[in-house]
Amino acid sequence: MLTLTIISFIAIVLGFLISRKVGFWSDWDIVGGIVMFVGGITFLICLLIIGVGRYESSVFIEKQVVLKETLKYNRDNLSELERLEMNKKVAEYNEQLTAYKYDNKHFFDICVVDEVSSLELLK
Repeated sequence: MLTLTIISFIAIVLGFLISRKVGFWSDWDIVGGIVMFVGGITFLICLLIIGVGRYESSVFIEKQVVLKETLKYNRDNLSELERLEMNKKVAEYNEQLTAYKYDNKHFFDICVVDEVSSLELLK
């Protein structure tokens, strides 16, 4: 994602340079404008994706704290059906944590808060 953001920013600068170098009202002026427009739209989309991804991973960290406290408080006082439902929530949480850790190590590194990699799976 960071690579795409940088490429988008470079496209904006390149489009501006093309427009300035060839002068206004020439045949290549429209090319510079199109490159700037496409680069700008892509850059804005990247910034939105990064912001939303960081927000979601921050909310996920807060969910981990709440789920851990709930497990600690209610582990022994639950009926069998409640315990099964709690185990289902823990399994879903662990799946999502694994996905966030993978995303943090690979392509979506900038979109995920780094504190996610220090979280442990719930048991």
